[in-house]
Amino acid sequence: MLVALSQAFDQRDIDDLLFVGADRPADLLLSGDGVARFSRLIGAGLANYSLAIADYQNGRLLYRVHLTERGTLLLQAWKLGDRNALAAALGAASQETPPK
Repeated sequence: MLVALSQAFDQRDIDDLLFVGADRPADLLLSGDGVARFSRLIGAGLANYSLAIADYQNGRLLYRVHLTERGTLLLQAWKLGDRNALAAALGAASQETPPK
């Protein structure tokens, strides 16, 4: 399983996927540059972000990063060692119909 995942993502991406998918307090908030750390996961459709705090008077915007359904499926399949589910999660993006 690790080999298949390593071929699709580098070590930093795998670490980021595990971090975002880990059980942790929901109050972990990130600045915009913190969100940028996860840009490869966001671009791959494995993670997404949402605005958590918008303090415009003090110029402070804070975000939450979370796994998408595809990211969750990929992580679960990898942790369970389910090759078929992992292949399906990795192939889900290539099976999507591109916009016209």
